[in-house]
Amino acid sequence: YFVYPPDQMETHQKISSAHPDWESLLDERKINLLLLSTEHQPRLITAVERSTLWCEQYRDKISVIFSRCTPMP
Repeated sequence: YFVYPPDQMETHQKISSAHPDWESLLDERKINLLLLSTEHQPRLITAVERSTLWCEQYRDKISVIFSRCTPMP
C-alpha cells in the first residue's frame, strides 16, 4: 500500500537524489521553494547550491531552505 502514486514517488526520488533532470522536474511543477534535509538529501543540497536559479534562505543542522532567486509565474 502506497500513500502516493508510484510515479509521484519516482519523481520525488529523482529530485531528492539530484538526478540529472532534477531542476526540470521542479520547473514542470512550478516549485519555487525547497525545504531540504541535510541528512537525507545532501546530494540535492549540493546541486541546488551549484545552481544559479536558487538562493539559500535559511540553514541549520537539520535543514536548508532555498527559494528561486526569481520565482516562476
